Amino acid sequence: MVASEVKDLAEQTEKATASVAEQILRIKEASDNATQAVGELEEVVQEVNDVAASVASSADQQVAATNDISSNVAEAEQGAEQVSRSLDALENASQGTAASSTQVASTAEELARRSQSIKDEIERYIAGMEAA
Repeated sequence: MVASEVKDLAEQTEKATASVAEQILRIKEASDNATQAVGELEEVVQEVNDVAASVASSADQQVAATNDISSNVAEAEQGAEQVSRSLDALENASQGTAASSTQVASTAEELARRSQSIKDEIERYIAGMEAA
C-alpha cells in the first residue's frame, strides 16, 4: 500500500510540476507582452513629442507669415490701383484688337474660299488630264 501511495504522490507531483511550468510559461508570455507594450508606448510618446514640436514650429512660422501678409496687404492696395489703371488701358487696346480680329477672320474666310476654289480647279484639271 505504501508503494501505491508513493506512486499516487509522484503522479500528483508530476501534474503539479507541469501545472507550475505552464503557469511560469504564461507569466513569461505576459511579461514579454507587457515589455513589448511598454516599448510601443515609448514610441507613441516620442511620436507625440515630435508632433508637438512640429506644431510649435509651424505656429511660429504662421505668425511670421501673418506678419508678412499684413505688410504685403498695404503694398497690394497700392498695386491694385495700378492694376485698375492698367486694366482700363487694356480694355481700350482690346477694343482695337477685336476690330482687327474681325478683319483677320473675314480675310481668313476669303482665303479659305479661294483655296477651295483653286483646289477644285486643280482637281478638275487632273481629272481632265487622266481622262485624256
